[in-house]
This record gives sequence, C-alpha cells and structure tokens, in this order.
Amino acid sequence: MQNLNVRYHSDGSIDFDFYRRRAARQRGVARRAFIRRGFRLITRAPAMLRALVERGSHAWLSRTVRAHVARLS
Repeated sequence: MQNLNVRYHSDGSIDFDFYRRRAARQRGVARRAFIRRGFRLITRAPAMLRALVERGSHAWLSRTVRAHVARLS
C-alpha cells in the first residue's frame, strides 16, 4: 500500500529526512518495548522457578538449577 501524502521540501524534492526521523522514532519505541519485556521476564524468572520447586514438581530440574533456586530464596 502506498502513502498518497508524500512530504516534500519547498523546492519539490521528497523530504527523506522526515521519514528517516520517523523510522528512527519507531525503532526506538520498539527497542524500548523489547527491553521492558525482557526485564519483566528476567525479574519474574526467580519467583517462577521458586514456585515450581516449592510445588514439588522439580523432578525435571537438574541438581544445579535446584541449587541455584535455593540460593535465590
């Protein structure tokens, strides 16, 4: 789909800087959302592991993971 509202300079040339700035802004928004989601997952992981171990369903966990979770508690 093509945009019918193309932004031009006063001399008639296409304003590519406008589109570059807009794309950079959109990349920044996406990057911040990705980082926020990663931090949320990282901060929730220890609690999720602790809940699994406390529930007793830790047969699938290795000894190393159980030791690490015990250290976090």
